[in-house]
Amino acid sequence: MVETFLGIQIVAFAFCLFMIYLSFVHYKRKNLSSGEFIFWVFSWTTVLFFAFFPRVLDPLVSNLFVARALDLVMIAAFVILSYLGFQNHIGVKSLQRQIQAIVSQQALKNAKKKK
Repeated sequence: MVETFLGIQIVAFAFCLFMIYLSFVHYKRKNLSSGEFIFWVFSWTTVLFFAFFPRVLDPLVSNLFVARALDLVMIAAFVILSYLGFQNHIGVKSLQRQIQAIVSQQALKNAKKKK
């Protein structure tokens, strides 16, 4: 059975290829470790797979009592983005505390030198 490509599949294909390219660029610049690079390539390849073969999700959709596969994807995306946003917030707070401690130490050292 041959299915026609929908506009969303074309957009998903272009977006996933772009994100894989960005992952590769950041890996080459040493911004990503090899494990992180593999994780992101796998993630975008999985998104690409589900974009082209959405019927694979049908058994999961029916078991979770979700109306459509796209609804399931949107729910999963919301959960993942919420988690990543929370982790990002915790990471920024940790960095703020570390920077504040370093600045305080430097200020005390400079104050002792002036005396």
